[in-house]
Amino acid sequence: MASVSVQVRVDEKMRSEADSLFKGLGMDTATAVRIFLALAIKRRGLPFDVVDVEGFYNPYNQARIAEAVKELDGGGGTFHDLIEA
Repeated sequence: MASVSVQVRVDEKMRSEADSLFKGLGMDTATAVRIFLALAIKRRGLPFDVVDVEGFYNPYNQARIAEAVKELDGGGGTFHDLIEA
């Protein structure tokens, strides 16, 4: 299989930090990128979560949820039937 180059632009600081990180793991950055691509192909998506799931529980969201619960408990809100696709 023929090899091709993939070029990605990142700032110098990011490249330096990545190089140091991967060197500490016993590989170079190119090998880390190949691992990332192989896992993405295998999983047919990103091999990690890009949304901070725990971020849902931040103070802003918790306050909004508390407001919504209070409104619903007070008789507000609208009920909808579940529509299944």
